[in-house]
Amino acid sequence: MKPYRAFCDAIRLRESSDNYSCINSLGYLGGYQFGMARLCDLGLTRRKANSGRGYSNGLFEFIDPNGRGAFLGNRQLQDDTFDRHVQALKRLILMRLPDSVDNMSGEIATCHLLGFGGLDKFIRHKIDLVDAFGTKASEYYLLFKDYEIP
Repeated sequence: MKPYRAFCDAIRLRESSDNYSCINSLGYLGGYQFGMARLCDLGLTRRKANSGRGYSNGLFEFIDPNGRGAFLGNRQLQDDTFDRHVQALKRLILMRLPDSVDNMSGEIATCHLLGFGGLDKFIRHKIDLVDAFGTKASEYYLLFKDYEIP
């Protein structure tokens, strides 16, 4: 097994070329390319007043004092946020897919790419979904296998 920090480094390299200040064309942020909705789940953003439903990045705003610039400029904050994200995904996978966990790091990476629904479709229904850039669930599942997840 490869160490957990190597997993973090590999995800960051794949997601942003290890660029903590990166914002992609879809508005995903930082070294790990977080969406604003996920950052809301993790307590760094909130849904804008009267923004309606959905998960589009534009429906959320950073909670002060953690503005977008502060988030993008703070490697430790991004690393800590990713650690909490990984632990939350691990708990979700263990709770909702307990009989299929054989590659936890690959499953977490697939969730990071496509959300839990994407992992569920891949594991239970053998549907190999792709993200907006054409990256397949199977690619992340295999690319990020054999890493320790504490």
